[in-house]
Amino acid sequence: MKERAGKKKVVLGGNASVIVDRSANIDSAVKRILLGAFAHSGQVCISVQRIFVHADVMETFLDKFITGARGPKLGDPLDPATDIGPMVDEKAAQRTQERVDEAVAVGGLVLLGGTADGSFFGPTVLMDTPVQAKVCSNEAFAPLVVVFPFTDLRDAVAEANRSYFGLQAGIFTDDLANAVRVQ
Repeated sequence: MKERAGKKKVVLGGNASVIVDRSANIDSAVKRILLGAFAHSGQVCISVQRIFVHADVMETFLDKFITGARGPKLGDPLDPATDIGPMVDEKAAQRTQERVDEAVAVGGLVLLGGTADGSFFGPTVLMDTPVQAKVCSNEAFAPLVVVFPFTDLRDAVAEANRSYFGLQAGIFTDDLANAVRVQ
């Protein structure tokens, strides 16, 4: 695609964000975000990578999200019982490990996962990660999410928009005014 674009600058990649407003149906949001983050081992350009959750619902969201993220079975993609297969290769899993290690080194917390096993990398949830960390500022292309709290929707939208990539974003809210506000 880059070759066919000629002199046009083309950016391939994603760092997709989703906002979970305090009015959101948390069960529905968790179900959809789990799929958006971890399907295909997160190796999709529009995989959810950054999750902004209103502080009023953070605890409930994290409890349900982490429980849900523990559920998928890692294994051979040809096995019908497998939910999450390997990454494209061991090098990709190692790159993900390096990014998680860097996030932890700068203050991030691993709430779930965070460890490569050959070419496998299980669902990983990080929090308290500075936005300068590569897992926040670059495409992870891995089953990895970073969760951020917010109290003001405008701040969450500004942070979601603070990305070099702009392939997709979303909001979970039952407040029509908030849905319209983020357009």
